Amino acid sequence: MIRKKIFITPILKKNKYNEVEFCVGKNWYTFLKRLNYNYYSFYSSSINDIEENLSFCSGVIIQGTGDIAKVKNNNENRLRDQFEKKVIDICLKKKKPILSVCRGFQLMNYLFKGKIKKVSNHIKINHYIYFDNKKSFSKVIKLKVNSFHNYSISNLGKVLKPVAKCKEGYIEMAENRKYLILCMMFHPERKNFSQSAIDSIIKNFFK
Repeated sequence: MIRKKIFITPILKKNKYNEVEFCVGKNWYTFLKRLNYNYYSFYSSSINDIEENLSFCSGVIIQGTGDIAKVKNNNENRLRDQFEKKVIDICLKKKKPILSVCRGFQLMNYLFKGKIKKVSNHIKINHYIYFDNKKSFSKVIKLKVNSFHNYSISNLGKVLKPVAKCKEGYIEMAENRKYLILCMMFHPERKNFSQSAIDSIIKNFFK
């Protein structure tokens, strides 16, 4: 059986020589291997480069970790936002599935004119999220997930529909079936108490 290829947008960061590097967390490799996917990553400012590289993938993950430039305006975040916006635009045109995680959800929401809000007590905790629309994911009513963010989704952007919220009312999952978008504020690649259910959701999304 040929494994599907999933593209993951890289984290951009400066090394000790003040050079910008890109990387993908090891947890993603372990996670996607367990789900029987191959993954790859790249960075380019060229639309032609991006289009060519994305032609090989079955889906895209806009990974988490860090802040969008709207929150922390530095060169790495601006470059990362610009690249991820190009990736998202191409995927929407080509109808490739996009899974946006944590920071990726914040960026996706911002691009669709949504709002985020600074929150407390959402770093290194586990909590329940509750599904608004039980038809979205069959038999799933709630999940116990991790949380590693300082900003939550307060208002959803245009085209995105809420799927699940935490008890404080912040949106933890959203989707758009027409554009093949699924957003998660928690990290599926890190340990979750409801891991098997989360794995199933992602495998069904990239089917």
